[in-house]
Amino acid sequence: YRANTDAGFSIVTWTGTTSNETVAHGLNAKPDFMICKKRSTGGNSWIVWHKDIGDTKYLILNGAADPDTDATLFNSHTNDSSTVFSLGTNNSISDTDDTAIAYLWSEVEGYSKIGSYTGNGVDGNGPFVWCGFRPAWILIKRTEAYTQNWIIYDTKTGPYNEISNTLSPNQTVGETWTTDDEIDVVSNGFKLRSNSGFNNGSTSAIYIFAAFAETPFKYANAR
Repeated sequence: YRANTDAGFSIVTWTGTTSNETVAHGLNAKPDFMICKKRSTGGNSWIVWHKDIGDTKYLILNGAADPDTDATLFNSHTNDSSTVFSLGTNNSISDTDDTAIAYLWSEVEGYSKIGSYTGNGVDGNGPFVWCGFRPAWILIKRTEAYTQNWIIYDTKTGPYNEISNTLSPNQTVGETWTTDDEIDVVSNGFKLRSNSGFNNGSTSAIYIFAAFAETPFKYANAR
């Protein structure tokens, strides 16, 4: 692995055994968000786990489906800790003698926020999501009842509120612009400004997100 503990980010590679085991990650904190992919054979999806979808569920980054249940992917995260994460018997990312890679994040105060929120379905006045910093990059995914695309906002392609420029990692389309998916990025988080199913559906709509700071305060150098 190669890990940056200040940024809460680690890149890990391993060779599978198709058995329950643990892999070191070097984060010095329990992972909150993981993206994994088999490297040595084709045809496998990007497997995603987020702390707010449950220990036996997973998502597909290259697909729009809701979370599915498979406790064998990460062995229900039984042995996850500040030093290792768990792999199970599922051969999607732990096939015997096949190599795989994982990108792991742990939340860092003032730099990253990995969490979830519930929509309110109100156009123009959606929920405010507190991050503790001004985000530069935000990934959002609806996780129940509806098949919705992953959606990404950033303050470079959308430098002014309301931001409506988006990318979608599970689609082959380029950057899109639509007033149906707008958000405001503010000094301590972001606020939904539409009632789109992608980011602010009804009061039963649950969304996971990962956000990273524009100017990380915790490790900023004074001038």
